[in-house]
Amino acid sequence: MKKILISIFLLLSVVLGGTYFVGEMTQKELYKQIKQSKTQLIQIELLSYQKSFFTANAEIKLSMPVKGQLPIQILVNSDITHYPYKAKAITHFSLLDIKRDKQLATFFQTKDWLTSQEEVSLFGNVSGQVKLVEGVFESESERLNILPLQVLYQYNLSEKKGTLDVNWAGFSGEIHDQVFDVNAVSGNASFTKVHGSDLIDYQYNAEIEEFKFIHSPQHLSMKAIELAGKNEAGEDKLTVNTDNTWKVKEFQNGQQMFMNNHIKLSLSELNLAALTKLKASITSPRFIHQRLTRLVSLGGHINLQTLQSDTPWGRVDGQLIMDIQRGLAATEILNNPLSLIDYSNGELSLSLPQALLQQPDVGGFVKMGVQSGVLKKQQQQLTLQASLDRGELMINGKVIPM
Repeated sequence: MKKILISIFLLLSVVLGGTYFVGEMTQKELYKQIKQSKTQLIQIELLSYQKSFFTANAEIKLSMPVKGQLPIQILVNSDITHYPYKAKAITHFSLLDIKRDKQLATFFQTKDWLTSQEEVSLFGNVSGQVKLVEGVFESESERLNILPLQVLYQYNLSEKKGTLDVNWAGFSGEIHDQVFDVNAVSGNASFTKVHGSDLIDYQYNAEIEEFKFIHSPQHLSMKAIELAGKNEAGEDKLTVNTDNTWKVKEFQNGQQMFMNNHIKLSLSELNLAALTKLKASITSPRFIHQRLTRLVSLGGHINLQTLQSDTPWGRVDGQLIMDIQRGLAATEILNNPLSLIDYSNGELSLSLPQALLQQPDVGGFVKMGVQSGVLKKQQQQLTLQASLDRGELMINGKVIPM
C-alpha cells in the first residue's frame, strides 16, 4: 500500500511539476517572441497576460501603419491551456475599430472569421494552424468572394527551423467592368536560421492553378503557374546564393498566347549587405540604380540556365553565364558602365524567331541586330553566340574591337 501511495505521489508531482513548468515556459517564450517580432511594418504590444496554474489568457495588439490613414489595429485574444507536456492555445482575432470589425463580421457572416490553434511542447516544438473562412460581398457594381484559407506551420525553438504549408481555394471579384479570378493557390516552405547569424536559409514551392484579369478590351490570364527556389548563405556569411525556377504553362495577353514559359536563374556569391539595401530600395526608387551599381561592383555569378517560351511568332530560347569580379568602384561603373568589361567574363546564347522582324514593336531593333551581325539568320531563327573573356568580346565567331 505504501509503494502505491509513493507511486501516486511521484506521478502527481511529475504531472503538476510539468504543468507548472509548461506554464512558465509558455509565458517566457511569448514575451521573447513579442520582443523579437517588432518591426517597422508591424508593432506588437502585450496588453495583458493573466495566468493561473492550468490556464492563461493573453491579449495582444497588432498595429500596422497605412499611408495617409489611421493604422489598422488588430486585437489578438488567446486562451491557453497548460498540460504536463505541452501548452495549447486557441486564438481569435478582431479589429479594434468597432465599425470595421462589424463590417468584417458581416462579410464573413461570423465574428470568428480568422482563428488559429497552436501547441508548444515541453521540448520547444511549435505546431499550429490558421484558418480564414469564406467571405462574400455583393452590390450593384461590385462583387468579392474570398474562399477558405488554411495555413499549417511547425517550428523548433531550439533548432530555429520550421516548415510552412499554405492552401487557399482562391478568390474572385468584379469591380465595375474589371473582373479578376485566382484559383487553387498552394505552397510550402522550409527555413532554418543560420547559426551565429541573423540570416535564414530557405526553400519554397508554390503553385497557382489559374489567374485571370479582364478589363475590356484587355484580357490577361495565366494557367499552371509553378514557382520554386532556395536561398542559402555563403560559408563566410557575407554572401548569399539563390536558385529560382518559374514556370507558366499558358500565358495569354489579349489575343496573344505564350506557351511553356520557363525561367531558371541562379545568382551566387552576391554581397549580402548590398543585396539587403537593394531590396529595401523598393520603397525608395531613387536609390535603386545607385544600390544596384554597388551590388554589381562587389561581384557575383549569374547563371541563366533556361529562358524559354513558345511565342505566337515562334520559339525563344536563351542561356547566360557570367562572372563579375570585384575590384571596380561603384562610382566608376556609374560614370562609365563599359568599364565592367575588364572585370567580367561569360557566355551568351540566344535564339529568336525570324517572325519578330515583322512585329512593329520590336521589329526595328531586331533588324538592327541582323544588319550589324549581332543576330544571324539560321533556318527560321535568329541566333546569337557571344563570349566575353578578359576584355575580349566575340560575337558569332568574330572578335569585336573594344
